[in-house]
Amino acid sequence: MKLRVLKYILLALIFAPLFIVRAQLGFPGGANLSIKISPEFPDPGAEVRAELISYSLDVNRASITWVLDGKVLAGGVGIKEVSFKAASHGSKNTLSASATSPGGESFETSVNIRPQSVDLILEAKSRVPYWYKGAALPISKTRVVVSAIPNFISGGARISPSSLQYEWKVDRRLISDFSGRGRQSISVLTPGLGDTPKEVKIKVSSSDATLVKEATALVQAFSPEILFYERLPLEGLKTSLALRTKSVFPGEGFEVQAVPFYMNYSSLSDLSFSWSFDDSPADSLSGEPDALLVKTLAGSEGRSGLIEILVSNLKTLFESVNASFNVHVQ
Repeated sequence: MKLRVLKYILLALIFAPLFIVRAQLGFPGGANLSIKISPEFPDPGAEVRAELISYSLDVNRASITWVLDGKVLAGGVGIKEVSFKAASHGSKNTLSASATSPGGESFETSVNIRPQSVDLILEAKSRVPYWYKGAALPISKTRVVVSAIPNFISGGARISPSSLQYEWKVDRRLISDFSGRGRQSISVLTPGLGDTPKEVKIKVSSSDATLVKEATALVQAFSPEILFYERLPLEGLKTSLALRTKSVFPGEGFEVQAVPFYMNYSSLSDLSFSWSFDDSPADSLSGEPDALLVKTLAGSEGRSGLIEILVSNLKTLFESVNASFNVHVQ
């Protein structure tokens, strides 16, 4: 009797893992159906693709019915993928799928989709002129602040961004020092000029994790620029058009100002301006190192000259920019 009991125990130990695996795979009580949503966290009104997945039921041979928000979306044998538009902001989709195997076994699964939105804003420390309407671009090896602006709505009310959870990743590495409740921004060091951009990814979720949204931004380095603008006596700086070439009559003159874009400086005293005209040094206007008076000689018809400038940052090593434009005497 003891030997027989021992035999049953050994058999139970041998076959128990098989029963456990069969239960996990869904035999015979379920087929482990799941719905894969792409994108995983869609924007409101975005196109969504759903795929029915099972590792125990042959979905290619099963009869499948898809139901979206109580209405049949699609159905038929092997219809394992469907597409639809996500709900509007603050609403949700309920997508369910039922599958019947060729043997008559039925299985069902469902998923709720609550579209939310998150915007990422990049704030570079470089400088642009006050009248420029565009954003400052980050330059090599400087800090950029990336901020997440979530717009989460639940029950018709906007959720306070300070109550949400933020998970920041840079190049797929979790940055725990900047992650957590209310941590809406992260400081990132830009790559070198020409290097691979850094991928900054944010995952924002509600406290109960029922609302989730991800967003990604690429942080790359841009080159500083110097643009030239003509300065008119009555109008001031003509910012509507940067000078690439300038045509003048013999004996005429004009004022030009060099304007830095995307350099790191607090005031013009942080920069040095070195002007030249046809490889010869040229003096800037008194008290205005960024401005130059260009004069042409009488009888110089048909001649052309090159105005050049080298702008260097006195407080940042190796930050300097060259620029030039042509002057043509008619």
